[in-house]
Amino acid sequence: MKKTILFFIFLITSLTNVKEAKTYNFITLDYPRTELTCLYGINDEGQIVGIFSTSSHGFIYNQGRFESFHYLGTIRTSPKDINNNGQIVGTYQDWNSNKVHGFLYDRENFITLDYLDAKDTVPMGINDKGQIVGVYWFGGLENHGFLYDQGTFITLDYPEAKFTYLLSINNKGKIVGYYQDYSGKRHGLIYEEGYFSVLNYPGALDTYLWGINDKGQIVGRYVDPSGDYGFLYDGESFTIFDLPGATSIFLVDINNSGQVVGWYNDSFDWWRAHGLLIQPESVAPVPEPNTLIILSLGLSILLMRRGH
Repeated sequence: MKKTILFFIFLITSLTNVKEAKTYNFITLDYPRTELTCLYGINDEGQIVGIFSTSSHGFIYNQGRFESFHYLGTIRTSPKDINNNGQIVGTYQDWNSNKVHGFLYDRENFITLDYLDAKDTVPMGINDKGQIVGVYWFGGLENHGFLYDQGTFITLDYPEAKFTYLLSINNKGKIVGYYQDYSGKRHGLIYEEGYFSVLNYPGALDTYLWGINDKGQIVGRYVDPSGDYGFLYDGESFTIFDLPGATSIFLVDINNSGQVVGWYNDSFDWWRAHGLLIQPESVAPVPEPNTLIILSLGLSILLMRRGH
């Protein structure tokens, strides 16, 4: 199949001063013959995990090839993250109930990770030390964040939050996620050395922090009255990714080379999603699929230099 690659270069500038121009390549990565592809995790080798086909199936994308990833004997498997040791975390559902189980795949075996008698356990991130973060709940609306470390679950909830989601952990033990207050507003959160802090995009209705690398770069999403947008936060300023024609964009993980993965919707049908890889031009590219048409998208990007 013929591959089509289109490149558009945009300069990134600041509202307050001109910074060094940055360029990115934006690549749609879709699993063959499906209308839904979501990329959830990427490691430093460029290996990517995600889901396709209404969350029923998982995959690993490696060296330009998609490989199906499925826990045999289960209804659906959803890998959420992969570390540099090749360990994968995610969820599966069995045939006997609608219970969602967490799992750790250690390159040989699936290990079930369930928080006590919780209805659902959802691991979302894993670092190279094997520390895992995620969320669990007992069937109600009060979801709880957790850290799984050396065989022990530790509940980590933002104080006075209605619910807490922990989504990513780097090799320094820094955790990002979000929480909802009792007014319904969602705030980005950071947990480090025993303390929570809040990071919200200025003026946003809701902010979600999804991924963090060892450099402290954070990717996420914010919502305002005009729509929702993906962002990269480098500790000082936000780089905003607005994809023309997309109804929503989700940026969910970033590796130490600055490669970002997620997905976008180009219609109001949530079950039609395209996998998205954002590739810094200065970084060696992830190998391209041999069986797919790749459309590299040029996005309008605005960098806002704002304090934390």
